[in-house]
Amino acid sequence: MVKLKYMGNAQYIPMIPSRDLTDFDIETICQRDGMTEKELIDMLCSRGLYKPTNEFTCDICGHVSKTGKAAIKHELKHITEAQITGEESTNANSIDSIKETDTDRE
Repeated sequence: MVKLKYMGNAQYIPMIPSRDLTDFDIETICQRDGMTEKELIDMLCSRGLYKPTNEFTCDICGHVSKTGKAAIKHELKHITEAQITGEESTNANSIDSIKETDTDRE
C-alpha cells in the first residue's frame, strides 16, 4: 500500500527514492536512519516532496477505501457475513475465546 505519494517538484533527498513510498520503504528507511515513522513522514512532507495518502486498507481482504467511513462500512460487511455463517471471532479478548477447562478448576 502506498503510504506517501511522491509530488515530484524536481528536488530530491539523498538516500530517499524519488517515487511513491510504501510501508516497507518507510520501515526500511526508519531502521537505516534511526528515526521514528512519524519523524520521517514529517520531514518528507515538510519539504513538499511527499504527501500522505488517505487510503484505508481492509485487513481481511485488502480492499482499499478512500475514506475512513467507507472502510468502516466495508469491514462491517465482513462482520455481518461472519455472523451469518457462524464463524467464531478471532479476537482474543472476546467472550467466545475464553473456554474453561478441567485444569482451571481446583
